[in-house]
Amino acid sequence: MMALLISFSSCGKKGMSDELKGKLHSFETDWKATGESLANFGTTMNSTFASMDDMMKDKNTMDHAGMAADKMAVMEELHNSCSNIEGKMEMVRTAYTSTMTGFTDDEAAYREWKTKVQKHEIKEGDAEAGINDFQVKLQAYKDNLDAWGNLVTELNDKCTENCKAMDALMQ
Repeated sequence: MMALLISFSSCGKKGMSDELKGKLHSFETDWKATGESLANFGTTMNSTFASMDDMMKDKNTMDHAGMAADKMAVMEELHNSCSNIEGKMEMVRTAYTSTMTGFTDDEAAYREWKTKVQKHEIKEGDAEAGINDFQVKLQAYKDNLDAWGNLVTELNDKCTENCKAMDALMQ
């Protein structure tokens, strides 16, 4: 009789395991922090790029009349480098915008998936695989942030270096 009672009570739906609840909580905390980091990066990127745009516009209006040919050749190389920087800036802006769209879409997909898990429409074992898939996406967002942060710093440094070199050529 006792075995039948235990067997019968285990047939009902039980909630998520504590382990899965912990993974979901940890993921959501990390996801939220990454979303905030993405937003902060966007603000920093826009501010840095605006400053760089101002520096390059200022240097592009310099009067090169009477500049020696050797200095003019160096100036042209610097202007070409600035054009290259501008192209990379646009690439980062485009990638960031696309990533933010993907992040929003993935966040909605996660909420939908979590609701199904909570309603027991997805089995716990399958939920483990699902959370792992979302973890992979989260890591990709973090990797993008790291790469973009490094690239923005590198571009800003190169832009500043170019502008200082242009100023020196004008002396």
